[in-house]
Amino acid sequence: MDETGLEGDFLKKSPFMLLWRSGVYVLNAGILKRSGVIVRDSSMKGSKRRRTSSAMGSGQEKGKEMELTGKTTYKGPVRVCSVVPNLLEQGKSKCGDVLTVPDVEVEHVQKVYDSVASQWHGTRYKIWPKVEEFVVSKPKGSFFADVGCGNGKVMPACNSVGYSIGCDFSAALVDIAGERGLEAFVGDGIHLPFRSRQFDFVLCIAVLHHISTRERRVELLRECMRTVGPGGEGLFYAWAMEQKVDQRQGVSGHRFDKPDVLVPFHYKNAAKAQEEDFAASHAEFDEHKKSFVFQRYCHVYQRGELEELAKELLPNIQVQKVYWDTGNWAIILKNV
Repeated sequence: MDETGLEGDFLKKSPFMLLWRSGVYVLNAGILKRSGVIVRDSSMKGSKRRRTSSAMGSGQEKGKEMELTGKTTYKGPVRVCSVVPNLLEQGKSKCGDVLTVPDVEVEHVQKVYDSVASQWHGTRYKIWPKVEEFVVSKPKGSFFADVGCGNGKVMPACNSVGYSIGCDFSAALVDIAGERGLEAFVGDGIHLPFRSRQFDFVLCIAVLHHISTRERRVELLRECMRTVGPGGEGLFYAWAMEQKVDQRQGVSGHRFDKPDVLVPFHYKNAAKAQEEDFAASHAEFDEHKKSFVFQRYCHVYQRGELEELAKELLPNIQVQKVYWDTGNWAIILKNV
């Protein structure tokens, strides 16, 4: 056992060099350089904040209590998410290839998470039950990749079964994962620095709904499944447009009128925020709530949409299961 806490044999299996810094891996090899995407370690600060006016409202309306299960009731307001403006639609179509990150994903996904990581971590710390069920059902000693690991909330369950390595393109969230003693690095899920068939299982939870084009969504599925060996499986979760299923409602209470939306996130520590530099430039201050409002881009999925994407991977990748869970559509794919 060395200072990383990993066995020597495990390190020998790794396809890349580990750069040790408080448990955070920052890999440059295999990650394409592109404007707007930053590979950094925990010593680097965010870019300067610039406030701009915006027509992207958060839009809220009060709603009646919505039944979640026979015992649970959501009592908050229905959160109506604004539709993505034409300007962002145009920005999505400018990319000439799937490996180039569109501006909408840089400004309204990556930079948002870099800006709100500390508050996000405080509210997203528990693995979803069915994701945990998938993980703990796997054989002891299994090797997991967590693509889009965020603050690493899924990884402890993976480590209870075997080993896991996570990646995310938000450096601020990767820093938090590293501070928790988890093995994570800054990277792009559509261009992973892993050998093919390196892992037994791959997890990609709540990432697909931040990918802005169909071509890039298919490539994310393909790239994740490339990393698992024969018989290996991938579990993917993406926000569902259908927030009502059999009289149940997603816990968040969001309502989506169209598939491409901007979902507001309120950074509530306004006093602290006044002194901080946000990575995202579009934040607006809400005087009523005393918070900075960031807009996250999301593409919410309709019934059958994940299966349609998975058809592009046939015949080597097959669909094992599709289900609705906690306001998300989930799909399990298998490398055959």
